[in-house]
Amino acid sequence: SNPIKYIGKPRLATAATLFKSTVELESRMEELETPFLVIHGLGDVVTTPEASRELYNRANVSEENKKLILLEDQWHGFLWA
Repeated sequence: SNPIKYIGKPRLATAATLFKSTVELESRMEELETPFLVIHGLGDVVTTPEASRELYNRANVSEENKKLILLEDQWHGFLWA
């Protein structure tokens, strides 16, 4: 079990805003032109690694200016020292 995972019900306004933002971002991934780094925990149950892979593949950024790191045994909010 994840000690930092919120297990309560989301507020309706929060859920609606998150959904609207997700739809907007998905429709505009090709507009991303800034170098970026995506770090995704493979144990994430909030968003799938496929979403990060899709961002990486669809962004209008050269291969040398973007990086995708997938971390085994990490969750949505991962921590390390």
